[in-house]
Amino acid sequence: MAQLISLMIGSLAGGGAERSVVNLANIFARRGHTVEIALIGGKLAESPYRALIDSEVTVVELDCALVSNGLLTGVERIRNSLAILKAIGGYIEERQPPVIFANLCTHNVLLANRFFSSFHAKVVVTEHVTTTIFSRLEIIKKRLTYRYADKIISVCYALQKEFIDMGFPAEKLLYIYNPSVTQTLLQKAAEPPAHKWLIAHTKPVIIAVGRLQYQKNYPMLLNAFALVRQSIDALLIIAGIGDLENELKTQAKQLQIDQFVDFAGFVDNPYPLFKTADLFVLSSHFEGFGIVVAEALACGCSVVSTNCPVGPAEILDNGKYGRLTPLGDTAAFAQAVIETLRNPLDKQLLIERSNLFSNETVAKEYDDLLAKLLPADH
Repeated sequence: MAQLISLMIGSLAGGGAERSVVNLANIFARRGHTVEIALIGGKLAESPYRALIDSEVTVVELDCALVSNGLLTGVERIRNSLAILKAIGGYIEERQPPVIFANLCTHNVLLANRFFSSFHAKVVVTEHVTTTIFSRLEIIKKRLTYRYADKIISVCYALQKEFIDMGFPAEKLLYIYNPSVTQTLLQKAAEPPAHKWLIAHTKPVIIAVGRLQYQKNYPMLLNAFALVRQSIDALLIIAGIGDLENELKTQAKQLQIDQFVDFAGFVDNPYPLFKTADLFVLSSHFEGFGIVVAEALACGCSVVSTNCPVGPAEILDNGKYGRLTPLGDTAAFAQAVIETLRNPLDKQLLIERSNLFSNETVAKEYDDLLAKLLPADH
């Protein structure tokens, strides 16, 4: 009889980590496991990825109030944290999953599994973000709670190395790339692009995909694009939503490039953009993995990325499959864009590289991990 594998996450709001959880759940389900995604605070109806979840995957909503601690008093903060731990513990007690994969909610899951449930699952935590941005408090919390983790997965080798350097036990650490390239992606990429600039495609089109937030460093991208425009009559599509939208639109006007930049909002199917655009750019301050970089390669789209910690350099093999530029160097980024537009990499070479991040490749590594974690009679 198939045993339950649970993937726990705060919500399935738009983001690379959330999309990788959906991909991983589908991988497990297609390999005959019983799979649940447990949302600690989010609602499935609010997720842009709900249509990507296989019918064999069950989604459970724990309906916790994930309120920012900054909005709570000390007593309220404690009550809120206890309510979350009790809800997670109650779920573990009731469902008794032998293995839990915890994403972006790792401390709560580890503590709930240890202290708020008489049934104790094996818990695998997945780290999606470089440790270089952790606060001192976050590092202390990880040192205290990760002793209860059975395995700690980093989404690339460089991130695993950061945890090794921080002194976490090597026997618990491993890295497995995010499952990024799926059959669904390839099928959706074959659809015609909906954007007018790509339908006409009379000028080079650059795309960026990601939330409009500090991490993605879109101000630098706009400054670099203004420099690119001095040499090439190019267009820029930015697909994503976020708090910085108005600021970025104001910046584009100040740079006098607003008529050449389209803030396209959240795009339900961005893959035809990758397939037909001339270049994908990632201007981030930091990434854990950079799933959009792997997706761009899978569509045969050339890439320019900042050499940010930690995933993009690994995906691009230190520049072999796409140009990397120093953090904060706007001129170098602009020059890399110009050079790539003039001399794009071979599409088939990029597609072959993306196989390293396919569901099929990643699934084999999770098979090996589950063989060690699940009881022998599963």
